[in-house]
Amino acid sequence: MYRKILFSIITLFGATALSAQQGNLELKTTAAKQEVVVDDEGNQTTRLIPVNTAVPGDEIVYTVTFSNISTESAENVRVTNPIPSQMAFIPGTAFGPGTDVSYSVDGGETFGAPEELTIADPEAGTRIATAEDYTHIRWTLKTPLDAGAQGFARYRARLR
Repeated sequence: MYRKILFSIITLFGATALSAQQGNLELKTTAAKQEVVVDDEGNQTTRLIPVNTAVPGDEIVYTVTFSNISTESAENVRVTNPIPSQMAFIPGTAFGPGTDVSYSVDGGETFGAPEELTIADPEAGTRIATAEDYTHIRWTLKTPLDAGAQGFARYRARLR
C-alpha cells in the first residue's frame, strides 16, 4: 500500500509542470499547494508553491495557462484537462476568467453541467454524478483569444 501511494505521488508530481502545444495554443499545467506566510508584522499572505510531495488528503491546486502563439485571433477556444485518477475534484473550484466550465464523467467523450451528468449505478440503474466521478474539466472561452494573448484556468483536487 505504501509503495502504491508513493508511486502515485511521483506520477502526479514528479514533474510539476507539463507543457503541450495544440494547434496555435501553447498549454502549461502546474500543480501546487497553497501556503500561508506570516511576515514579521503578523500580516498573512497566501501563495502557491510547487508540489514535491503529497499524502492522501492533501489539496492540490492545478493551474492551466494557455497562450495563443499564432499571429491570428483564435476562435472557439476550448481547454480540456484530465483530472488525475488518483485525485478527487473539489466541487465549485474550477474557474477561468471569461470561460464557461463543463465536466466529463466518461473520460472526456462528452461534457455537461454538473446537473446534467449521470453515471451507471449497479443498485439504482443511473444516478446523478458527483464531483468525485469527474474525469475531465473543459473551459470554453466566451470570446476569441487574440494573437499573443494568454489566459489561465484553475481547479482544486484532493489526493485520494
